[in-house]
Amino acid sequence: MDENQSPIAGLMSFPEREATRDHAYQERKLKACGVDPALYGDSVETGLFGQDCFKAMTAGGVVLDGMVHMAQRFELLAPARLGERLGQRGWVASDEPDPRGRRIVQVFEFPRRDGALSARAEMFRLKPDPEKMGTSRGTRRGAEDPRANMLQIAEKTMQPRDVTAFSEDVGNLIHFDPDFAGRYGYRAPISQGIQTMIWMMGALAEKAIPTRFDVTARFARPIHWDDTVTLWRDAETGTPAPRLLRAINAEGKLAAELRVDHIDYE
Repeated sequence: MDENQSPIAGLMSFPEREATRDHAYQERKLKACGVDPALYGDSVETGLFGQDCFKAMTAGGVVLDGMVHMAQRFELLAPARLGERLGQRGWVASDEPDPRGRRIVQVFEFPRRDGALSARAEMFRLKPDPEKMGTSRGTRRGAEDPRANMLQIAEKTMQPRDVTAFSEDVGNLIHFDPDFAGRYGYRAPISQGIQTMIWMMGALAEKAIPTRFDVTARFARPIHWDDTVTLWRDAETGTPAPRLLRAINAEGKLAAELRVDHIDYE
């Protein structure tokens, strides 16, 4: 969709709100993700707009408890600065049945004061039916090693305090409450998909801050709040940034994958 085009009326519109990022908030959240805040200087880290999306949902009366994030797309169109006041508007693009509950797509845009978009987000989410969780959609890959032809670039062990610090302002008991997470089949609370996505996106800013990109993350498996995960990138291709990043769990299975469809630097 053209960045200035008005959306077709969706199933539901969320209340418009202001999205402003200050230095202290960004520093706290990036550290919880295992990302050095210094990489971004006074530029807004785009992935944190995901938290604003959740806040807009809550303001619109959406109950987040139990929701599962399946995939996330971010388009950066014009970098914002810390302290810059952006608008936020959003709507539900689709709401369809899924073998495990309902599959929902939500779209959010972040315009600057002059009306031009700074960023756009698409959220692909599952509203699970606890009685149906565990039902396979038959889309997972076979026995191929997700690390094949990839290079390991980082490793971290999740900490409950970091998971709760990242999610504290948006809620969803699946990130905080072991008993609640257990109701949905998880052995412990799980981290937000966006928390892992921001960790992967940090690799895109290692050498310079991106000025424009289009990235999509797929969250294949949950990452519990005490799991150890490794970060892998595609083999060197001569490009200034990876085009594919994968977070791999301790069992060697794909937990999340970030595809870079386009990226520009200054």
